[in-house]
Amino acid sequence: MDNNILILGLSGSGKTTALKYLEDNGYYVSLNYPINHVLEIEDNSKKAISISIKSDDEIDVLEKIIISKKFIVIFLDASNEELVKRYELLRRTHPFLNDVDLNKAINAERDFLLPLKKYDINIIDTTRLKHKMLFEIIENTIFLKKKILISSFGYKFGIPQDANYVFDVRFLDNPYYLEELRDKTGNDESVYNYVMSFEDSNKLYDKVNDFFEFVLPIYFKNTKNSIHIAIGCTGGRHRSVTLVNKLHDVLKYKYDVFKIHREIDND
Repeated sequence: MDNNILILGLSGSGKTTALKYLEDNGYYVSLNYPINHVLEIEDNSKKAISISIKSDDEIDVLEKIIISKKFIVIFLDASNEELVKRYELLRRTHPFLNDVDLNKAINAERDFLLPLKKYDINIIDTTRLKHKMLFEIIENTIFLKKKILISSFGYKFGIPQDANYVFDVRFLDNPYYLEELRDKTGNDESVYNYVMSFEDSNKLYDKVNDFFEFVLPIYFKNTKNSIHIAIGCTGGRHRSVTLVNKLHDVLKYKYDVFKIHREIDND
């Protein structure tokens, strides 16, 4: 496996943070590596780089770099709302800001980088990810060959933009309305047992599991190397966590799989 890593993505999505993590883990990093010299980097030299691009010609070059398979490519994304907050907090100027408002600048960059998403690259939505969660995803992205990320989330905080499959479990009985379970999570045995005590929960799990028994071998056979399965409930703390844990415990015996609980890990 190539150890070189290419970090791409929207401005403000966390590229500098990702590179700092990789630097702390023994990588030689460069934030704005010259695009015309990227393919000259030797394989397995343990370099982590990011590239600043603003022209269509540079997009064409970058597509050739991605196709070369010389790098593990990680594309960082985030919602417009989150990116606006970050720019307002840091008081930085967006590189696509040309006499337009910040939202339009973000959308312009998003459209500009869109052609890169058609390739089999690793896309990470950093919208509600604390640094620890981002680092965990990057680590698994680097070291796992066929990667399955299963995540729980709360709909009231937004759907993960990088999810390939999203399942809504808000129709299941909600432990939140039981006082003794409200402050616990799906990681607690009492909540897990409550959620899975209902026939609807077990039927849903069986259908989701059967679906991925069929889909995953085909998905990975057709050159896809990573998949993000997201399961959401209202707050992302009870029902979705329970279903993520149950699915993870089955898939881990067949695949390289890891899980995150976005709303719990943000506590």
